[in-house]
Amino acid sequence: MWLRKEKERKIWFEFQLEGARIIQGTKFYNLLEEIKIPSFGLKQIHSSIIVEASSGDEPVGDCIFTKRVGEFIYVKTADCLPLAFFSKKYRILGIVHTGWRGTYLKITENFIKKFFLERGIKPDEWEVVFGGCIDYKDYEIGNDVVKLFRGKEGLVEENGKFYLDLVKSNIEILKKFGVKNIHLFPETDKNLFFSHRKGERGRNIFGGIILP
Repeated sequence: MWLRKEKERKIWFEFQLEGARIIQGTKFYNLLEEIKIPSFGLKQIHSSIIVEASSGDEPVGDCIFTKRVGEFIYVKTADCLPLAFFSKKYRILGIVHTGWRGTYLKITENFIKKFFLERGIKPDEWEVVFGGCIDYKDYEIGNDVVKLFRGKEGLVEENGKFYLDLVKSNIEILKKFGVKNIHLFPETDKNLFFSHRKGERGRNIFGGIILP
């Protein structure tokens, strides 16, 4: 269960798994300033690229994973959906960033397939934790994007306009591949989070740590 945390005007959210902790930052809590352990992120390009966390320059991609204990891996969002994948059995943590492009390019699907083919991790061996993202009612899409999602779960038409529900789209993908342990982010004040569509330049940090 996601728990809201508050301390000295700082607000953030934590989700405790058996073997890992997932953290959702907000406008009022910059995880990169608060976390005092090695941290690894990405140069995000709205792709389906999956990379392993490593020291040195930030790699290009939109999913980062690690097998090491005590490292914080993360993505940055400002409307897009962040997801955490954790396998207690295999001790692997993955953090995914996906908007409409990542969803269309099947980054979530690719993650599941990659670890099944390379490590033998079955879809139902993952715990998947959703972070906070834009509400579909604020995520209107144009005809070019509508064409890509026509007939797929998550495309919403209301009053002659089209919207994309990132949460619903990715739930459908996970269930299609047999993921059973899905934990959604609670309804909360969207003003806690930076939004690119609202013209805000900041980024929300979402990430996780494998615990000893």
